[in-house]
Amino acid sequence: MLRSQAAKERLQGLIAELRSSGREKLPPERLLAQELGYSRSTIVKVLNELESEGTVLRKIGSGTFIASASDRRDIHIAVAMRHTYYRSDSHFRKIVDSLSEHAKDLRVHIRIFDNLRRMFAADPVDNDLLKALREKRLNGVLIVSRLPLSITSALSSAAPAAAINNIFGDGSEIPCISCDCFRAGFLAGRHLFEKGHKKAVFVTNDISHPESGVMFSGFQAFWENAGIALDREHILETRNNQEIMLERIGIFFRDPSFSGCFVRTASLLPTLRLALNAHGISRPLDIVASGAASGQIGPNVTLIDNKLDQMCRMGLEQLIARINDPNTPLPPLTLLKPEISHTNH
Repeated sequence: MLRSQAAKERLQGLIAELRSSGREKLPPERLLAQELGYSRSTIVKVLNELESEGTVLRKIGSGTFIASASDRRDIHIAVAMRHTYYRSDSHFRKIVDSLSEHAKDLRVHIRIFDNLRRMFAADPVDNDLLKALREKRLNGVLIVSRLPLSITSALSSAAPAAAINNIFGDGSEIPCISCDCFRAGFLAGRHLFEKGHKKAVFVTNDISHPESGVMFSGFQAFWENAGIALDREHILETRNNQEIMLERIGIFFRDPSFSGCFVRTASLLPTLRLALNAHGISRPLDIVASGAASGQIGPNVTLIDNKLDQMCRMGLEQLIARINDPNTPLPPLTLLKPEISHTNH
């Protein structure tokens, strides 16, 4: 556990004790540091975090106080995405569900703004989202999918902004949190190789998608390191070949040497299964997919946890920090470490 996180837990315990005894004011920072056994700078950092979360209230010249329910300011934010999320794959529904759960805990109210490309094409200057941000009806915006830089720039100019689920942010102005897609691809390649596979397929809806390219690069890097070349012939696109998707999947997996595959997102698994069943193909023997854990991923599937829930929580926390203090220093890009979390055989 990080030292600052341990200090935060100790301080939260002390706050609970003070609250239960009816005390409202915390000891000075110097005394807190001595009592809890941490440096003053660590205590100051933790108090800043607790203030941004609404747990304490710091008053210049008076000290630090435990925030009452009336002191805690609810925050209203926009969740912005490129497409209409409920018509998209389950990935974005999971993002919205996770954000909704964490928002309750953090006293944040979220409002979905989707199909932003169409909204900004119709009115790039005075649309509903920009109006709400400029009029302070919304305190900030969390971007959860890729957007044109013209849109991200407009949003970040109007209000505090943060981004998740996106390895390409808008520079240091918009802090971004994402899964390390290269590592996810590398892990998938290593798992299939260790299972004895010598030839594998990379399945994606669109190889031109930036995260698809990075995942395939990691996947390819492992196989090349193992002395096995992967090229374009090992990529199976689904969305870009919708009309002949069933035929293409059949052609790929009629080749018995393709015994394993890596699926970019677990939301593609039902489509893949449907196509394989339609052709009477029992292969691939092993499938690796990137995504959040689910009880319906099917047999012979190994899941690489893309840290979606952690990503959502951190995205909200960073945005809250930026709303409370626009000068809060935040890393421009945070890559979360994926890991193999579930195997269903």
